[in-house]
Amino acid sequence: MIFGTNQLKDGKHIESNESLRPQEIIFYYDLPAGIGLDDITVDFDDHNFKVTYSKEVESEDKSSFKTIEGGFSEHVSFKLEKGQHWIKNNKLWVSFENGDEKKMSTIQNQN
Repeated sequence: MIFGTNQLKDGKHIESNESLRPQEIIFYYDLPAGIGLDDITVDFDDHNFKVTYSKEVESEDKSSFKTIEGGFSEHVSFKLEKGQHWIKNNKLWVSFENGDEKKMSTIQNQN
């Protein structure tokens, strides 16, 4: 469950429960107009994730095209698992489960 919201620089936000070891963490980012899920790629490994987007759009007078592109990357202190992403209210939301917290819960339940 998600409890707190903290605003970070550059229009980026992060949500997590209030403990120092959240079970889930969610980042959300402002996106340029016209960017959809098909234009976004999210890659992640144990402690890092990278979001990139790119879309070719036609100019208003339909005489040329321009490319809208950008991205975000983050490093976290816990193991990222089960990444998901979606768009809501013109923002890209990216969530992960905390693999280290799940591992600790399993160990505690075995004792």
